[in-house]
Amino acid sequence: MTEFVIDLKDVYTPDELHERIAQTIPVPEYYGANLDALHDVLTEQSEGWVIVFSSASVPETAMSKYMRNLRRMCAAAAVENEGLLRVVFEE
Repeated sequence: MTEFVIDLKDVYTPDELHERIAQTIPVPEYYGANLDALHDVLTEQSEGWVIVFSSASVPETAMSKYMRNLRRMCAAAAVENEGLLRVVFEE
């Protein structure tokens, strides 16, 4: 499996989050920088990926609703790609 660590330290907005994601995992050039676009990446391109969101407590405070939606979407993508995708949130 290929592991990608997305450091969320100093991430306070959805735009910053998606910029950090795009810098870390291979997203298509046309990546839409939103949760729907990330879902597409995770369900279509993530075979054998482990994605670790580190320092997640920072954005959890700054944008709690968005982070809850991110967690839900990642969990759904992992279920859809059972055994092929693992997503971990570290505080």
